[in-house]
Amino acid sequence: MRIARYFCLRPELDIGKEEGELLWERRDLILMSQSCDVVLGRERLGEVLFCAVWNRSDLPPNSHLASPKGMEDARRGDLPGFHLLASCAEPGFIREVRIVDFRRCYSLPIAYVRKTAERTPSRLRLLPPYREHLSQAYARYFMRVGLPVDIPPIQVSAVMSLGSALHMRQMSCPLYADVDVSMFQTLCAGLRCVLRLAASKVLTL
Repeated sequence: MRIARYFCLRPELDIGKEEGELLWERRDLILMSQSCDVVLGRERLGEVLFCAVWNRSDLPPNSHLASPKGMEDARRGDLPGFHLLASCAEPGFIREVRIVDFRRCYSLPIAYVRKTAERTPSRLRLLPPYREHLSQAYARYFMRVGLPVDIPPIQVSAVMSLGSALHMRQMSCPLYADVDVSMFQTLCAGLRCVLRLAASKVLTL
């Protein structure tokens, strides 16, 4: 994790004018460029890539991402544009849960980044495999393909799901070891028969 400065173009900036105003900001960024591309003396690029990092407390309170459901969606990878970083309890580096925003990418000259890193000797870094997990999430966000005609949603029977969910819950939790799954499966089978009979009656009317 690095704190870097960058120029931010104002939305009202007109490229047709000879004069304009640039905003100089300081934000939390995380390095996304590959390590092999920034080796000292063997650099393969002149600028390195960063993504914005937000604290959970900085999120707009009414946004989906700020809600517990939104944070859980991000944790599970259901929000491709975001990646969740765990909180840190290291002395001097106390951090809350943070969110990497893949939608906001910045590039900075590698020489400037090295000078900034030298002036900040102590900084947070991701360890393997969490570093690779972040890279994978970043790649997954940009490799998405939108299909012109998608497969329709699969309708799952609620009756079928009841028996399957109960069976999985019994296997994963010893507290449910005394639950008679066969009884519920028999009940589900009976319900399916009733539903089929009702459907056939409707068709014959």
